[in-house]
Amino acid sequence: MAGMPVILHLLMKQKPKIQSFPALRFLQKRMQNSRRRLQIQNWLLLFLRIFLILLLCLALAWPQLTNLGEGWGISREVAALFVVDTSASMQVRIGEKNRIDIAKSVIGEVRARFGSESKLALVDTDEGGEVTWLSLPLFEQKLSTLGGKASGGPLGPAIARGLELFRKEGQVVGLGKAIYIITDRAERSWEGLEASIPKEAIPQGVHIHLIDVGPENPIDAAIDRVEIEPTTVSPGSRISIRVEVHATGEAFKGQLSCILENDPEPGVKPEIKSIEIPSNERKVIVFDKTVPVRPGGTSGEFLGQIRVVLSPDDNWSSNNQGQATFLVRERRQVLALADRPEDARIWKAALEAMGTYSCDVRSLGDPVNWSVDTLLPYQVICLMEPPSPSTAVWIGLLEAAKSGKGIVVVPPGDNYNKAAWESAPAKAILPATMGSPITVEVNKPGIPWAEFRGDSPLTAAFRTWSRSVDPDFSRPELKPFANRYWKTSTLEPGGSVVARFLDGQDPQAPALLERTVGKGRIVLFSTPMSGKRFDGKRPWHNYWQDSSFGLILADRVCAYLGGDATAAITTFYAGQIPYINLPNPLPKLPLSLAGPGLKGAEANLSVPEGATQIPCAQVRDPGNYRILDKNQNPIAGFSVSMRPQEFQLAKVDLEIIKRGLPQAELTNGLKPVDPDLLLPPGEGGTLDLLPWLMMFVLVLLLCEGLVANRYHKKVDPNQEGAGVGPAPRSLTT
Repeated sequence: MAGMPVILHLLMKQKPKIQSFPALRFLQKRMQNSRRRLQIQNWLLLFLRIFLILLLCLALAWPQLTNLGEGWGISREVAALFVVDTSASMQVRIGEKNRIDIAKSVIGEVRARFGSESKLALVDTDEGGEVTWLSLPLFEQKLSTLGGKASGGPLGPAIARGLELFRKEGQVVGLGKAIYIITDRAERSWEGLEASIPKEAIPQGVHIHLIDVGPENPIDAAIDRVEIEPTTVSPGSRISIRVEVHATGEAFKGQLSCILENDPEPGVKPEIKSIEIPSNERKVIVFDKTVPVRPGGTSGEFLGQIRVVLSPDDNWSSNNQGQATFLVRERRQVLALADRPEDARIWKAALEAMGTYSCDVRSLGDPVNWSVDTLLPYQVICLMEPPSPSTAVWIGLLEAAKSGKGIVVVPPGDNYNKAAWESAPAKAILPATMGSPITVEVNKPGIPWAEFRGDSPLTAAFRTWSRSVDPDFSRPELKPFANRYWKTSTLEPGGSVVARFLDGQDPQAPALLERTVGKGRIVLFSTPMSGKRFDGKRPWHNYWQDSSFGLILADRVCAYLGGDATAAITTFYAGQIPYINLPNPLPKLPLSLAGPGLKGAEANLSVPEGATQIPCAQVRDPGNYRILDKNQNPIAGFSVSMRPQEFQLAKVDLEIIKRGLPQAELTNGLKPVDPDLLLPPGEGGTLDLLPWLMMFVLVLLLCEGLVANRYHKKVDPNQEGAGVGPAPRSLTT
């Protein structure tokens, strides 16, 4: 092929035209000079064409220069770690695909450019354990099974585990090193990044590519949480279902439906409310329902499970529904012991008005009323304002507490017998020693309650309500306060203050105190609860007069002491292992689990001998679940929801990511990407010459054309000296 230009050149060689001229000596000399110059030009053009063809052949051989040093060229032999964000937000659809499908496509495009000696590893945010290099078939198999999970964790720990691969000696020598993080950059995925990845943990020479598969301005409407109050109710009573909904990106206008899934009354239609939520705001919608009675008036506990659905559906169906579980059973009995029935009258009315408990009032004067046999049917016992309780009363209550009963102690008003309340038997049960009363001056506002604590089951519900549904007692003009309360001098061992007053002169200022004795708990109020007044006209507090606070406080204290507020956790977050209490006596075995996403043997539950609680580790998907006995009767149940943080689709700022990963380079995975731009530099310095040679060929083709046109341009035959070059400008003799 290299000889073809020679043959063509010889065949097409131009010859000077012979013209008849006078035998002039100067013209003949001019012709000889022109012929010599033309020969030189033809040889130069010949060599240029030969070099051009040789260069083209060399380019087609795809040559490379190796061992040029680190940083030269790209490497197709790569040690590549792919870290895939499998958090719940990766389930969001973009057109026909969801974000996790787009992530898989990007990984496939990048991996296809790797050489045969490359090493591959794949880790997602839902797995733990050691990360290892995978063969290509195993890599493809693992990639195909990836999906967005309701329990996906943050990216930091997954990246940290993957970095261990690059610190193992000898495994990645001579290979380009790269980490590809495929994510939608939702805030939840980047929690704790700096703490998970110390800066010294990233080996030198590892290139990090952050491939973003999430849109810049996401649009979504989501149900953040569903809460039922109370979670334990009696048939025929009322429950409130509070549903928190938020809109992201644009305003939402649609409907919210609520239905009791296992309603014993067939054919009941869901309750539907129309809602409008402004962009990037949230709203709480409340449904009030009457708890149904079992068919035929049968008694016994049964489960109620609520499901709420947001419509119309959008690009993320998983967060358009919510669920919650509650327990229905007959009213529990509470015993109130008082010297006078009127001291327990308001307390009894409050408990029965809430519908969870029935309250019996008995006299302290008869020892039979607080004997072991009498106390047996009651889970909660209330000591209502006795001025001078006897030693026998304190001892009886102490034994009841040790056996697992809950004890409420309400102090008296002014007629307080210090010796009786500070005796040794009293100190054995009370959370603190009673001191002197603190009184607000006349015509001054009462001392309000401090903010409710979130770390105590007794007050956590008040904190939640105050921040979500605006109860009457959270309004400034209706907040609970005390004009007078009993100060406590010394906390007994195991005693603690659960709620406080905002009294600047008394930093402890207890409103409620708690103590655990044996298997039971004791709650001590610091004010009377019978509506007593001091100074003849001033009430101790406003719990009953101004708001519903007194009603709810009495009910919550009994629920806490009776175990209804803490014993049965019926709502779990995805990723948590639900532990479910078994009824006593144990129902007919085997037990099975019914709920969304369970396949085959996953529905089977193993019950070890003597177990009172069983784990349900196979639960993954959000929804309502029921535990069934041998006859398929439900004996327990629970709900699983995604964490509200998963629904925050706003992107984390790149600068925040760079604090933990300074080398990260951002690529938009929703736009066409040249995979070669994502390949790392070769560690040995391999330079691919093909693109450079092709550019050089183009330059030579341009030069060849210019030279050929210049050397062989046509000359006017009428011009003097045509065919032998330009005529001399002048002749002198």
